[in-house]
Amino acid sequence: MNKETKIASKLKDLSLDKYCQVHGYSLREGGKVSAYGLIEGFFHWFNQGQNSLSQWASQIGLILGITLSKQGLVQRLNTRTVNLCRALLEKALEQQAFKGLPSGLFEGFSAVYLEDSTCQSLPAKLSAAFRGAYSKKLKQLVATLRIQLCLELLSHRYRKIEIGSFSQNDQSYAPEILQILKPGNLVMRDLGYWGIRVFDQIGRLEAFFLSRYQPGVNLYNALTNEPIDLPTLLRKAKAARQTQLDLRVLIGSEHRLEVRLIALLVPDRISNQRRRKAKQAAKTDARIKYSQDYFSLLDWNLLVTNVPDQTWTPYQAYLAYQFRWRIEICFKSWKSALNFKPLFQNKQSLTPEQVYIMLYLTLLWLVLFLTPWFSFFLHAIEQKYKRYLSLILFTRFARDHFSRLINANDLSELIPNVAAHAVHERRKRISQVEWLFILQNLALD
Repeated sequence: MNKETKIASKLKDLSLDKYCQVHGYSLREGGKVSAYGLIEGFFHWFNQGQNSLSQWASQIGLILGITLSKQGLVQRLNTRTVNLCRALLEKALEQQAFKGLPSGLFEGFSAVYLEDSTCQSLPAKLSAAFRGAYSKKLKQLVATLRIQLCLELLSHRYRKIEIGSFSQNDQSYAPEILQILKPGNLVMRDLGYWGIRVFDQIGRLEAFFLSRYQPGVNLYNALTNEPIDLPTLLRKAKAARQTQLDLRVLIGSEHRLEVRLIALLVPDRISNQRRRKAKQAAKTDARIKYSQDYFSLLDWNLLVTNVPDQTWTPYQAYLAYQFRWRIEICFKSWKSALNFKPLFQNKQSLTPEQVYIMLYLTLLWLVLFLTPWFSFFLHAIEQKYKRYLSLILFTRFARDHFSRLINANDLSELIPNVAAHAVHERRKRISQVEWLFILQNLALD
């Protein structure tokens, strides 16, 4: 490259030259495919919605002023490049420094971690590297990858991103959070990560957890050790017109842990909707069988936590858990606006190395560009227009106008355009992003 581009400058800030040496990424003898050209070419290729390796090679050639064939590119998509791209993503995650929100509802917590995973199907020939479930229809294992994401809510930072196979499920991954937890941190995860021993270890680190209750888990009175029949308890509470319960209980059988069990009665329309969904699931899968006790639980939102009642009322704990939408909307934007699927579909010659490289570079684009841009415009538009940015709409906008954004001397010039095309419509229902701003100043007394 004759002139250093803004993308190349970003990559230099990540110490790309050093990582090239560490991971043995050097120019082929007589060749000119630099790591800068490879990565910058990918960003333009990806954002233009292209999906063939020939098109990626063409983008690299235009950037470097060379002619590069598909075969020449494929030679570069090897284990060394996988290691280089992984290292760059990890470095980018370390360097994030975005404007976060005041803590509000999460006052007193030094960090709030949300964890979840998403899966993506791959060509069947990759099932050895990315083991998925067995398909009765195809009579073979399918190939599926799983991306684990840890998001820090208060700073809007991606804390960890890991790529593995479908068989590496959430529960087996649950203890990984212990490596980064510090006193005063809060972890919020779905039932896939449920583990009483992990909850115990979180508490021993002087950190906190908030999770949905796992139906069927044994409950005992924290004072008497007597078993608690939760369905009966909830039926009686509903009959007595109680709308919430806040109990100190022991969960587990052999390994018992004291927690708060919080129950909040839901409107009839919600419980009826849950019942219809459960009955439909039982109809479509004969292995699913629900008892009447299970249906009694559907009248309530049930949470377990070790956050003390002096910090949160039951309703505040419920509001806090709603922020799990933030990580789910990340996945939704990845799948709808970023749309990983075209990267892999109809590519029978795809190798595991190519899968890892394309995913690491896509995630690197998210961390280097999309997330800081979203953070900037989120605050700027709320301050100027009192409107709220949509992550999905903004992701589409960023891909469509990537060159304009990356070459802008001042992002402020683009605020009116972003506000016109990437904000939530005005409506009666409050958007989840708006909740971030409302609840940040929520009184905790």
